[in-house]
Amino acid sequence: MKTDTYILTYRPHFKLGDFIYHPFKAARALIVQSVIRLFSQSNFHHIAHCYMDDDGVWRVSEAKYPKYRIVDLFESFYTSHCKVMAYRIQLPVNRKRLLDFQKEMLGRDYDAKGAQFSEVHEIPILKELYEKSDNDQEIFCSESIILLLMRLKMILKVKNKNHFSPQEVFEMMLEKNIIYKNDRAQIWDGDNINCEYLSR
Repeated sequence: MKTDTYILTYRPHFKLGDFIYHPFKAARALIVQSVIRLFSQSNFHHIAHCYMDDDGVWRVSEAKYPKYRIVDLFESFYTSHCKVMAYRIQLPVNRKRLLDFQKEMLGRDYDAKGAQFSEVHEIPILKELYEKSDNDQEIFCSESIILLLMRLKMILKVKNKNHFSPQEVFEMMLEKNIIYKNDRAQIWDGDNINCEYLSR
């Protein structure tokens, strides 16, 4: 059985209200995302995938602190302080493999050190500081997407799967024609989310 699946990329998008109502949380998130962008030159700081469940509800499946989770699309979107871009996976997606993968990932601890390493692995000094095993059970966002694509047989087994930042995973999917190009993306800016787009 096949199912429509989307890759979601998240880039920082803060509004005045974020700092008024949640000043410490918003400031901390802004600092973290700024540091990531400084060292990696990455446009994105998070990546996830989205699908419709058996009840017709759009869900986001993502590796995000503190554990891998599956949440309502709106919950992921409105708590992210991000501009979200949705890209349809244009290759056939086997629904059983997708759902089996998510069950296996659900509840796995988030790998903060791995996420940091993925952003700085091209910088020798920082690489030594953050380097980690490729086989541990913790997981971060771009690593989970690599594993998903392997499970769906869209890519072959990837060595050093924990070396990929969200930006690098996104570029790889474009290169391999797994997702449609940028001009086919739907952009949600914090005040607008359109699930009708996902149903096309």
